[in-house]
Amino acid sequence: MTVSVLALLLALGVVAALTPPNNWDAQSYHLSRQVFWMQQGSVAHFPTENLRQTTMPPFAEFAGLHLMILAGNDHWANLVQWFALAITAIGASLIARELGATARGQALAALLVVCNPMAAMQAVNPKNDVVTAAWLCMLALYVLRVHRAGRCRAVDAALLGATLGLLLLTKGTAYLFALPLCAVAAVAILRAQGIAGLRTGLLIGLAALLLNAGHFARNWQEFGAPLGPGDAHTGTFPLMNERFDAPALASNVVRNLAMHAATPDPALNAALERAITRVHERWLGISPGDPQTTYGFEGFRVVHGAFSEDSAPAPVHLALALLVVPLLLLRGRGNAQAALLACVVAAAFILFCWLLRWQPWNARLHLPLVSLLCPVAATLIARGGNGIAALACAALALAVVLPSVLYNAQK
Repeated sequence: MTVSVLALLLALGVVAALTPPNNWDAQSYHLSRQVFWMQQGSVAHFPTENLRQTTMPPFAEFAGLHLMILAGNDHWANLVQWFALAITAIGASLIARELGATARGQALAALLVVCNPMAAMQAVNPKNDVVTAAWLCMLALYVLRVHRAGRCRAVDAALLGATLGLLLLTKGTAYLFALPLCAVAAVAILRAQGIAGLRTGLLIGLAALLLNAGHFARNWQEFGAPLGPGDAHTGTFPLMNERFDAPALASNVVRNLAMHAATPDPALNAALERAITRVHERWLGISPGDPQTTYGFEGFRVVHGAFSEDSAPAPVHLALALLVVPLLLLRGRGNAQAALLACVVAAAFILFCWLLRWQPWNARLHLPLVSLLCPVAATLIARGGNGIAALACAALALAVVLPSVLYNAQK
């Protein structure tokens, strides 16, 4: 399995290095903001009609900016995400070890990360979803270590704060994904240190804030808010839901999960779409294209975008997500940290569905959570020396990801 991970990374590295950074979002604001920064000799905000070029968290673009300056062009722009994928695979492997996985389980965790079709597609463009996944996995690793050790030394607090800060500096959805992990860390620290844990929490918060202070200050100076202006001022459709009741949450959960159930058969996709529509109409009393919970005017569709960098589904990982609870009951007894991390992923996903509208490209936004799920699933599958189950899972994941690796519609 380790050889498969290395082979996939090598293949994706060749694609990343030899193809242009031609992703739509990358050209409209990820790369263009780097060019503006170079032209003005600073990362200060600049006049633009596309406020995403200024307001969005800039860490991935900062990294790409250095490569662009050193190379004199955007030839290496894709490599930021490619390196992030390698780091995410390593992070997942280390998390699996923290959960008690064998060497086989660690290798399977890394393989599942790389075999996510969306991760493979994103690793060859200059966006920031894989970078977010890398920081999220590192944050989870440090939180689990603090939870297991029952203490948080100054060095642990500094690592937690720095990793949290870099995660928040990378992408807006990171705030939702980090919140359950921060809650786990807070409980573990307060349990270990009592009231003195507040001082540790302050250190973590200050470290995270300092890394974001420059970007927050620029947004505050320009827009009067550290995160930038609201949806009404960005020229795009609103991203936040307008209703937060149980039917809206259930609708978003079902629709977000359904994105990863799409198949190459249009008839099957149409049948799934009709079934989801019936669930909405009969049980939820809400339209699957409700404008209060749906981005834009496109409505809900089940589309198989295995060759698209913005909509590639992860059917194997969806199956693993649905199997996590049975696996925890059958093989995870006594593995409190595996159950804890599974709950963290579930809580972050629920929070994502509760706050954010369904979008046709949400499969891309799920990437960090899918990556964090991989070590949990790998640890449980490989537990007890069950090599056959681990190998079968690896083979299935490889079969699903290879089409996305070999043919990328934008490359």
